[in-house]
Amino acid sequence: MLLADAGDLELWVGDGNTEPDRVRSGIPVLANQWTFVAVSVDCDSGHAVLLQRPARIWPGADSSVTLHASLASRAIGGESVPLLVAAIGGGAAPCYHFDGKIEAPRLAGKALTVAEHETQMEVATGKMPRDCLAAAWDFASGMSSRLVTDLSPNGLHGVLVNRPARAVTGHRWTGHQTDWNQAREHYAAIHFHSDDLEDAGWDTDLVVPIDDTYPSGVYAVRIRAGECEDRIPFAVRPSDSAPRVRLAVLLPTLTYQAYANSQVFGGPTAKIRQAEDDFVSRHGLLSLYDKHRDGSPVYYASRLVPNTIRPAYCAQNIGAPARLSADLCLIDWLMEQDIAHDVITDEDIHREGAALLRPYRAVVTGSHPEYATDAMWTAWQEYLDQGGSAIYLGGNGYYWVTSRDPDHHGIIEVRRGESGSRTQSALPGEYHHSSSGELGGLWRFRGRTTQSLFGVGMTAWGSGKGCGYRRLPASRDPRASFIFDGIDNNEIIGDFGLILGAAAGYEMDRLDHELGTPPHTLLLATSAGLHSPTYLPTVEEIMDMDAPKIDDAISRCVRADMVFFETGRGGAVFSTGSVAWVGSLSHNDYDNNVSTITRNVVERFASGVPFAAV
Repeated sequence: MLLADAGDLELWVGDGNTEPDRVRSGIPVLANQWTFVAVSVDCDSGHAVLLQRPARIWPGADSSVTLHASLASRAIGGESVPLLVAAIGGGAAPCYHFDGKIEAPRLAGKALTVAEHETQMEVATGKMPRDCLAAAWDFASGMSSRLVTDLSPNGLHGVLVNRPARAVTGHRWTGHQTDWNQAREHYAAIHFHSDDLEDAGWDTDLVVPIDDTYPSGVYAVRIRAGECEDRIPFAVRPSDSAPRVRLAVLLPTLTYQAYANSQVFGGPTAKIRQAEDDFVSRHGLLSLYDKHRDGSPVYYASRLVPNTIRPAYCAQNIGAPARLSADLCLIDWLMEQDIAHDVITDEDIHREGAALLRPYRAVVTGSHPEYATDAMWTAWQEYLDQGGSAIYLGGNGYYWVTSRDPDHHGIIEVRRGESGSRTQSALPGEYHHSSSGELGGLWRFRGRTTQSLFGVGMTAWGSGKGCGYRRLPASRDPRASFIFDGIDNNEIIGDFGLILGAAAGYEMDRLDHELGTPPHTLLLATSAGLHSPTYLPTVEEIMDMDAPKIDDAISRCVRADMVFFETGRGGAVFSTGSVAWVGSLSHNDYDNNVSTITRNVVERFASGVPFAAV
């Protein structure tokens, strides 16, 4: 059974050796609505029945079908042919993939009558006679798993391929419950997509042996084939036996994975087009910012597929370094300044928690740590509460709730809720993750604000030229005097750089005591009032569409704030609140005020001298 191009059902019956009989219903199923579909084939008589019953019948648009047909075929497949759902074909490359939701497929061991089929229309009450039940697959159980349970005595359990979406609304969903954990029978469906891809399944061609002689850092394997060249990056964390230096750089690798292969930013307004973008488009790869072919949002991202995470890859919408390529500006600066550092990743902190951070005097974030798991949040809170220090050299940090597949750590899941600056949203009722069961959306709406960790949180974004920071009176407070050693009182900080031309730009964070910024935080500098009209507040900051309210949100939110505060147990936090900050470090051969401030902070934080409590 498949869905024909015209939207009606088409039954194919054959033994695989000859051209199959084909029977079409002739009446399209209603788009975006549930329809009960059943078919029976009596191989002895060659009689087939096809039923199509919409869950709701609209006046003048009844798509119900009861079709009887005679077939020439007297056999259906064979025992060696695998049974596929949402695709056809038993070889290495199935075809005719289905885009849409399927719920509760069942298989009878005999040809049922129309009346017997109609008793199966309501999954909750329909009972197929035990003597003819061959298989009944339950999509409501094992939400985080690839296994599909067969409730029949035959135990014909299935396995999902390419990670279709689970924890999605089924035909019984009414909106009374939005958490699948509380009403699994309302989420007994799976959403299949013809462009789902979990694992490219490539064979291993090259293994790079890593041992204790490799210093912790960011590396790349360079591959050449004729005129083509590629660099495949990887991070080497310190070995378990290596002594820890005082400073660690936490690479936001979950954010790299979330943005990898994005097509939505590569449209007509893109400022750059790269070879990687052409490859992604040609092969139909997707990111967590894109939509599937059927218009539904992408919930999962895998790192076991070709991706655009490359050292020189730039963001299409700004034509400048972003994510890994931006963070390599930080790594480059540390190496040029001869500052010892270890490199760790989001995967490490998710797995090991605060124990990973505890040996370091200070931890430096990457430029854009947007995606964070619950375990990562908890690790940071524990580390800071225990006297650790954070140097947050980024913007838009710890914004979206992210979870990792419990059985396959190469998969992350994000379901964007009803607010937040985004290119797509989860479908109604599908805000809870299948991987963890937790509510998706913004961490802010779960009471975990970035302001409570780093003093600033996501507030505005734009793709136009950035600007510098103005020093504020608090920058002359004795508590923060070390930060501005070598900086004149009135000079603009960072009105230069590789990312949109300045240190304050792209995506930015602000101080906000109502959202959790500690009360003793010093607001050292800000870019408020210096940005062009191309910069806008995040969606969650606009509470009313009246022009005065929007103007107020713009004046209040469009800024990057530089802050400092002590954690109370000898530690401290310094934040710049801008993705673009690291792009200014190398300006003028590393001799500039962004570089000076960053070095002042890194040396003081990594010194191990406790900060006094305020």
